[in-house]
Order: sequence, then C-alpha cells, then structure tokens
Amino acid sequence: MYQISQFSKISGLTVKALRYYDEQGMLKPSYRDKNTLYRYYDDNDLKKAQFIRLLRSLDFSILEIKEVLEMVNNEADLTYILQEKIANIRENILREKELIKKISSCLSPDVTKTESQTYEIALEEIPAALVASIRFTGRYSEIGEYIPVLFKAVQGNVNGMV
Repeated sequence: MYQISQFSKISGLTVKALRYYDEQGMLKPSYRDKNTLYRYYDDNDLKKAQFIRLLRSLDFSILEIKEVLEMVNNEADLTYILQEKIANIRENILREKELIKKISSCLSPDVTKTESQTYEIALEEIPAALVASIRFTGRYSEIGEYIPVLFKAVQGNVNGMV
C-alpha cells in the first residue's frame, strides 16, 4: 500500500489530481483509514491511474474519462472508443478548416472594399420645443436615480413618450 504522496510520485499524478479523481469517483483509493482519513493505494490503483493519465494525455475530458472507465471492459472496447475519438478530432479539424476559409473570405480585397455611399442631406425646420435634461457623469445603471429628479423638475408636464 502506498500513501497518497508516494502514489503521486509513482503514478505521475499530483496529489491534488488524486484527491479530485477520488471525489469524482474515478480513482478511489483501495483503503481509507477511518481515523485519519488517509488514502492508501495499491498496484491495481496504479494501473488505473496510469490509464487515466494516458487518457488525459490523449486530450480526453474528465467526463469522457469517466465514461471510458465505466464502459471499457476489454481491449476491443478501448479500440472502439479511441477510433471514435479519432473520428471526432477529424470532424473538428474539418470544421476548423471551414471556419478558416470563411474568415479568409472576409479578408479578401472584394469584401474589404467599401462602396461609396451617397447621402442626401435635407434641412427642415421644426417647431420650438421646451426640453428638460440633466447632465451627470456615472454609470448607465445609475440613471434610474436621476429620472425622478427630472420628472419632479418638470412637475408632470410631459409631452411625448413616457
């Protein structure tokens, strides 16, 4: 039996990772002292730890590793899962390549050319209106504090949208 610090050195997993895997139910220690709550690992745990470490090096997520640990009963199961992972990676590569093409098309000279816009300027006279306003410097979320002050200043004389 190995204490967690010894097992960490042997397995190549950090103590923090071992505790996390224990919490997640992925790598429970073979024995746990009821008084001290120390974790003790054996050689079977080492094989499982090395397997988890292998899967992490193959970029499996924690959720994927949990599924693999529950599903894999033999080498054929593992082969199937690894082939599935390869297929997923290939799909991701194709998606990323399509995204690169899409982004590159936005960079082409035709897209970046701006067409000249013609704007028509019109001058109109509008009737005079009395306007009430308050200037303040602050955050937009604070504007609610000033609305009642403004409303009180106009004493309910409001035209237009309220």
